[in-house]
Amino acid sequence: MVSALKRTEGIQGLNSAEFYTPHLRKFNIPTLIIHGDDDQMGPIGASALASAHHGGPLTLEDVVEFFNLTQRSFYKNQRQEMKKEVGLWIDQAKAVIFSLADEGAALKRVALQKNVTGENSDDPNIFYNEVLASIRDAESILIFGPGEAKVELKHRLELLDLQGRIVGFETADTMTDNQIVSKVRHRFVK
Repeated sequence: MVSALKRTEGIQGLNSAEFYTPHLRKFNIPTLIIHGDDDQMGPIGASALASAHHGGPLTLEDVVEFFNLTQRSFYKNQRQEMKKEVGLWIDQAKAVIFSLADEGAALKRVALQKNVTGENSDDPNIFYNEVLASIRDAESILIFGPGEAKVELKHRLELLDLQGRIVGFETADTMTDNQIVSKVRHRFVK
């Protein structure tokens, strides 16, 4: 239990001129202040209403609209920060992944692991898992390549419920890194 003295000191601290410093008066970010009208410790007139710049209490509709506006703004900013577009050329032995994001562009190569005799590994899951790890956070994915590997990758994306991110699926012969980069830039850079 809090003693009456401590409670009184807390109230005095909140009501002191020290709390309302000049930098708080310049606070210009929309802020929702919710305060009941039966608070005996910090009456609404001396606290919440004194902080409000709009001139009076809000209705429930005002509160809902404020919430919706701030949520839309937050998620819009989050989406813009996370925007990443990926194009990848893939065959049975390697993938070349070119990604475009707000922080820049990157080229990555993923190769099917070789066993001790120098032949391709019998377990392609390692290869596909590494490719998936490289593209999982992409908003848009362009897949192209010569054979069945692109079909297998598309199937694995569907199993992860990421098929909605695939914006293109094309057959393409062997390509150089520069050709892959050019194709992906042509698709995504406007």
